[in-house]
Formats: sequence, structure tokens, C-alpha cells
Amino acid sequence: MKRQLSLLMLVSRSQLYRTILILAAMAVVQLGLALWRIQHPDINAGIAVETVLDWWPFRWTAALAMAGLFVCFGAMGRRGGWVDYTWYRLPVSQTARMFWSLVGGVLLFLLVWAVQLAAAMGAVFLFRQLQPERYHQQTLFLAAYRSSYFHGLLPLADGWRWVATIFRYVGLGLYGGIAMIRSFCGKRTIHPFVSLIAMAIVTSPLGSYEWEIIVLGVLWLMLCTAFAWLPRWTELEEEEETP
Repeated sequence: MKRQLSLLMLVSRSQLYRTILILAAMAVVQLGLALWRIQHPDINAGIAVETVLDWWPFRWTAALAMAGLFVCFGAMGRRGGWVDYTWYRLPVSQTARMFWSLVGGVLLFLLVWAVQLAAAMGAVFLFRQLQPERYHQQTLFLAAYRSSYFHGLLPLADGWRWVATIFRYVGLGLYGGIAMIRSFCGKRTIHPFVSLIAMAIVTSPLGSYEWEIIVLGVLWLMLCTAFAWLPRWTELEEEEETP
């Protein structure tokens, strides 16, 4: 068990620093966009907190950050690196290597979820500080909850949206794990950029789930295809024997 935990630590730590750097940049950019949007409302229209959170550059920043993570995951197993060396020297089975790579990918994308939510909450706090007269403190969160972006991150009482959100980030995490595995075999992965773009371009109105079902369907279809294309045990053993 200790060896398998060492493998999980290898997978997580090797990408953790890049993940933190990308997510920190995402949060800074999103907060900067929120600040600019609050200070430059539409003429004669004012600004509402949900329009800040649903503003397309705010959503696209998150999508681009996740796309950057997939690129990093796909380059994890480059030849000659210390991660590649340690990956093949740990005395664990190929099943364990695959399993913990997938677990590590899911854990990293749950971190993405948490940072996205924190950045959205930070934007709400900025709105409260810069527009204190627009909402009472008790109603500000309810107003932010009308944002489809914020609602998708923290669905509260919306049970279906919780299911969709969990499936979204778990699916992305599994895809990231597959990208790691394929990178160690010297193979490239077709990243789910289509799903990320779809998430950024269109947001489902509250109470509407059709678009979310379509996006999740495409993501999980690509995920199942990626699983089918995973290298077989014999290929992995050949890679392991390669000096």
C-alpha cells in the first residue's frame, strides 16, 4: 500500500505545482475582469452581480485554464524527466499505475472546481465592496445564485445540477489521468477541448438541463473512446523494458 501511495504522490505532486500556478493565474485574471466589469457598467443599464459572473471573458478564462492543464498532463511523461524515471522504477503493477493516475487526475480537477468557486465568491465580494448600495448583504448571494456559472459550481438545492457538476469534473479528471498514462507510453491524447469550448460558449438557463446533458454526453463519449484507446498491458510492459 505504501508503494501505491508513493505512486499517487508522484502523479499528484508532479502536476500540483503547474496546476496551482495555472489556477492562480486564472483566479487573478477572473478577479481582474470582474473588477473591470463592475467599474465599467453598460451605459444607463447599471450592472448586476450575475452579469459579472456570466460575462463571457469570465467563463472563457476558466475554460482556457483547464485546457492548459490538459496540455500539461499530456506532457507529463516526457522522456528523460525524473517523473518518467520514477514512474518506471516503482515496484507496482501496471493496474496500480493506471488506477492511481486516474485518481490523481480526479483529485486535481476537484481542486480546479474549488478554485473556480473561490474565484467566483471573490468576484461577489468585490461587487459587495464596490457596489454596496445595490444589494443588501442578505440578498447578494441570492442574486449571485441567479448566475448559471455560479449555479453550476454550487447548485445548493438543485439535485440534478449537483449530479451534472460532479460528472463534469470527475469526467475531466479521468480524462486528465488518461492523458498522463498515454504520455508515459509516448502517445498523444485528443484532449476534450470541444467540451471545454461548449461549456464556455453557452450556459444553461436556471431550470434548463438540455445543453448540460449534451455537453456531458459529448465529454463522456470522448472519455469512453479514450479508455478504449488506452495502451494494452503488453504495450506498457514493452515501454517499461525500454531503457
